Amino acid sequence: MTSRRRPASPIAPAAGTRRAAEAAEKANSHRNISYRVAQQTTTGRGACSPFHRPTRVGVRGFTLVELLIVISLMAVLAGLVLPKSNATVPDQLRSAAQMLAADMAYARSLAVTNGSRYRVTFDFRRQRYVIEHTGTNPDLEKLPPSPFRDPNDPPDQHIVSMDELPHLAMPVRLEAAGIAGGTIGKTDSVEFDSLGETTAKAYTLLWLSAGEGVTKRYFHLQVNPITGLVTWDEASAFTAAEPPPSLVQP
Repeated sequence: MTSRRRPASPIAPAAGTRRAAEAAEKANSHRNISYRVAQQTTTGRGACSPFHRPTRVGVRGFTLVELLIVISLMAVLAGLVLPKSNATVPDQLRSAAQMLAADMAYARSLAVTNGSRYRVTFDFRRQRYVIEHTGTNPDLEKLPPSPFRDPNDPPDQHIVSMDELPHLAMPVRLEAAGIAGGTIGKTDSVEFDSLGETTAKAYTLLWLSAGEGVTKRYFHLQVNPITGLVTWDEASAFTAAEPPPSLVQP
């Protein structure tokens, strides 16, 4: 008796072909994804591998002196936000105090950065103050460039005139300066050393003034001898009480 072969199912080849096609498509998809990730990793475009950090070649960072200058300028600009038209006497005095404190912070930063001494000298007769190097290194005599320096200033001085302070609707004067102690002694300068401290061993006291006669008011600042920072007490800095007469400069 002759055996007959059963015809192959017409469905079986189709199903096998479909599965093979799906497997091939999935393999191609994985290869494409791997290729794109490799391209993004090597070129730096698009999403990067979590193990890859793009590098920046040839980009220069900021120096410490540049950062300190920017911080000082920001502090000065913060004092310029008061409009001239409706600023009150307390506002004017506080604005001038902020600018003076920023300049003194700049002198302190030069002392710390250069490891030397810098001094802020108050010229009460001319109503100005001068920043200059007072250390022993002659290479530091010339001050670094500053956008707030007058180009006509000597290269070894940064001169700030009170009547040229911007955005002050009324004159603000340097009134007095002294060093606290058993008795307050008269002084005309604040000097910073390489640690940022003042060379005075006690607080240096400063007074600004604005107005005339019965409307004259004062603003009281102090310089910490250890930190070299200029501060004031918002509750008591603005006052009608004048500084001790022995400290008032002619």
